[in-house]
Amino acid sequence: MTNPIRRVSRRAAARAARVQVLVTADETSLTDLELLAATLPLCSTGRVFVEVADESQITTIDLPPRMTMTWLDRSARAAEAGQLAGRAALAWANEMLCDDDNANRVYLLNGASAEHLQRHLTIGLSLGADRIHAR
Repeated sequence: MTNPIRRVSRRAAARAARVQVLVTADETSLTDLELLAATLPLCSTGRVFVEVADESQITTIDLPPRMTMTWLDRSARAAEAGQLAGRAALAWANEMLCDDDNANRVYLLNGASAEHLQRHLTIGLSLGADRIHAR
C-alpha cells in the first residue's frame, strides 16, 4: 500500500506565503497613511486601524483589495488618543500574527500607542524589531 501524496495547490501555497500587514494611524498621520498605502504591493493582506477625533475626519483612502480599513471615532467612545487603535491592533495582532512567520510587517504611524504596541509585538509575539516601522 502506498501513502497518498499530499499536494498543495498554488493558490493555497500563495495564500500561506502572503505577508500580513498591520497599520495604525490617527488624524495627524493621514498623509503618511496615504503614502504608505500607495507603496504597498497590490497583493498585500492585512488590517489598517485609523483613530480619529470625530467622524468628520473620516475620508477615503485607497488600499490594496485584500486590506481592510477600520475607522475608530474617539468621540463616540470617550477614549484618549491612541487608546482605540492600540486596543484594536493588539487584538488583531494576537489573532493574526501568532505564527512564527517573520515576514509580517507592522507600521505604527500614530505615536500615542506606538511604544506599547511595539513592546507587545516584540516581546509578547516575538516579532522581529526590524519588521516594525514606527513614526
